[in-house]
Amino acid sequence: MKQKQAGNLAEGAGSAEPDVRVPGGQDGRHGDGRASSRGEAAARRGGSGGTGPRYMRGAALMGGAMLVSKALGTLQKIPMQNIAGDRVFGIYNAVYPLYQLLLVMVTAGFPVAISLLVAEREAAGDRNGSARVLSASVRLLAACGVAGFLLLWTGARQIADWLGDDAAAQAVRASSLAFWVAPVMAAFRGYYQGRGHMLPSAASQLAEQAVRVAGMLALLIAGWQLGWPDARLAAGATAGSAIGGTAGLAAIVGYWAWEKKRAAAAASIGDDAMKERPADRGNERAPKQARGQGRSRDGGSEAVSPGTNVRILGARPSAEPGLPGEATSWADARERRRSAAAAAGGDSGAAGASLPALMKRLALLAVPVTLGALALPVLNVVDAFTVPRLLQGDGLAQPEAMSLFGLYSRGQPLVQLVVMVAGAMGGAFVPALAGARTSGDADGIRRQAALVLRAAWSVGAAAAVGLALLAEPMNVMLYADADGSRTFALVGCTALAGTVSALAAAVLQGLGAARTPALLMLTAAALKAAFNAALVPAYGTAGAACSGIAALTAAALLGSAAVRRATGAAVPARRAAGVVLALAVMAAALVLAERGGAPLLGLVLPPRAAAAALALGCTAFGGALFAAAALRFGGVTARELRALPGGEAIAARLIRLRLLRDEG
Repeated sequence: MKQKQAGNLAEGAGSAEPDVRVPGGQDGRHGDGRASSRGEAAARRGGSGGTGPRYMRGAALMGGAMLVSKALGTLQKIPMQNIAGDRVFGIYNAVYPLYQLLLVMVTAGFPVAISLLVAEREAAGDRNGSARVLSASVRLLAACGVAGFLLLWTGARQIADWLGDDAAAQAVRASSLAFWVAPVMAAFRGYYQGRGHMLPSAASQLAEQAVRVAGMLALLIAGWQLGWPDARLAAGATAGSAIGGTAGLAAIVGYWAWEKKRAAAAASIGDDAMKERPADRGNERAPKQARGQGRSRDGGSEAVSPGTNVRILGARPSAEPGLPGEATSWADARERRRSAAAAAGGDSGAAGASLPALMKRLALLAVPVTLGALALPVLNVVDAFTVPRLLQGDGLAQPEAMSLFGLYSRGQPLVQLVVMVAGAMGGAFVPALAGARTSGDADGIRRQAALVLRAAWSVGAAAAVGLALLAEPMNVMLYADADGSRTFALVGCTALAGTVSALAAAVLQGLGAARTPALLMLTAAALKAAFNAALVPAYGTAGAACSGIAALTAAALLGSAAVRRATGAAVPARRAAGVVLALAVMAAALVLAERGGAPLLGLVLPPRAAAAALALGCTAFGGALFAAAALRFGGVTARELRALPGGEAIAARLIRLRLLRDEG
């Protein structure tokens, strides 16, 4: 029983509340007739194993914080290029993927591993065990951070040479500073996630990204005004990671310190209250406590977690005198908690394990998650280590080659934004797919997977067509000139494959095949390196963009095939034809609007404002037109819409507008 309980909590990254059973019968009262207010409150909060409302609110909070953080991290590249220029932009886009790769290697799997072990300890009511896990994880990750710092700091010149620009050395060193704070911050985030407290992690994440962007822009503006060279400006841009990491660590450590102070104050109040209580009060109630304990309804033993009035299933009953949830002293309460935790924890390993043993277990749990998280950074690192050097093969000097790499990187923030939104959409389908898989609903899995695949190809294709056709006005709007617009358009085409890969990965994760997306991304990285070597010397940055299209499309096709094999999902030809017709209508309308609107807007607005009005107006117009055409041509059916949350009202309104046929 106790192993199952701990496993369930660990699986959901755990609520801080243990699995509760109200002692003394089903009427929610103790053996002595007192209501178990805290036990009932815990039950109302749904604090069992991370399945209640508290866990769902926490998951939503973390998801929202992650989306905002990713959006900030993506869009901050645009003002950076506006301030510092294409060469600094290129250096940043070459150095940052390497920093991200090493950071993933050091930290990616540890928050998950830490949260699992902390959840085990919380399930056993062992807060001291949770603290030991935190202590071990902080020490381990701090050591990993020091190793990452030394690797980047001492190897900066060699790395800059591999990247193809000596000016990148200062940026590499500046990025290494973040390894003093980011790994420790990851340890605290995993600790609070394991306790089911998502607010500290979410606040830390938002503080990190907001201060990172603000610090980076402040350094760039100051450096530009002071006349810093490109190397120092790039170092200022990458130093934002250390500034933001310090803010994120300060936020979560500040919460931890406040929590400790509050616990110490509560302990002091508890000691004072126990001193004032009659000495024999606990002995008078001892028989009632003994009657209240014993066996649980499912045959397992129970014990009272001191200070909570909540019974922990699977724990041994305490022989200490006193009321349930009380002890003769605060020290006795701590001792009883340790004893109950040791009994309930069994072989979980955190209660009495040494710090080196805990570190070893954390590392073993983190490795599989880390390997899966390495896929996407590897894909970005391939470009950083190949494109600038291959461009120099045509006789370009280092500054010119890195400036071209900066031009090549202009379209990536918009593509990343599209893929990020697609990933968030895909995440909404994971619980439904996992539930259907658990219940053995093969038809439900097939319908859900087919809808996701069709949405992936449809939305991805619309985004890719829009980015390609509006490349020039978007380029001018974001970067003030039209340089590299052809490459911008080609990079925009990767939005299709990126969207399909993101949504296919969500489906496969919902089906329990989490390793497949990582393997597909690693395959795409290998193909990207090979295609870069073949195309960049002949076609420059356009060749690099084309190699990205080819490599990512291969991964998207393989991902779609994996989903079809696993679920039997298929896209009917009639639905596919409706999407193709909608894309054709949208493309024709965008070409006409762009060709006709650009000269007219140029008469009344400055060039950049005219480009912004054209790009934003055409984006809104094209998106609305594509959605209407896809509905009208049968790309989506009323039955499929009704199956979605809130889809009944949407379908009814679209039928009234004659955008959707009612098929019953």
